Amino acid sequence: MNEVADVMERSDIVAHNLHVAGEHIENEARDPASVMALYTDDIVLEVPGRALRFAGRAAIEENYRRMFGSMTDIEIEPLERFATEDRVVDDMIARFALSAMGWPMPLFPLDRA
Repeated sequence: MNEVADVMERSDIVAHNLHVAGEHIENEARDPASVMALYTDDIVLEVPGRALRFAGRAAIEENYRRMFGSMTDIEIEPLERFATEDRVVDDMIARFALSAMGWPMPLFPLDRA
């Protein structure tokens, strides 16, 4: 391949990665099952700051259902999204109220009053 074809191919990959990230963010809370096909078979979701690790689509879907099912008043403020051929960075601020148990390993106690 020549350099122009390689650049076009890379830009198509980057555009696809950005599209997939957008689909994921748009639908993960609304319908967790709908985003599972976006993941590879060997997906692992790690959240080191909270010592969480989910391996496989079923575990991740269950986590999404519990997590988003425990939130209300969700607001998302996009900051920056960019991609390369093999990763997407999607930086945002999320604000929400925890309304039920389900959030795995919350960083603070849930007021049950």
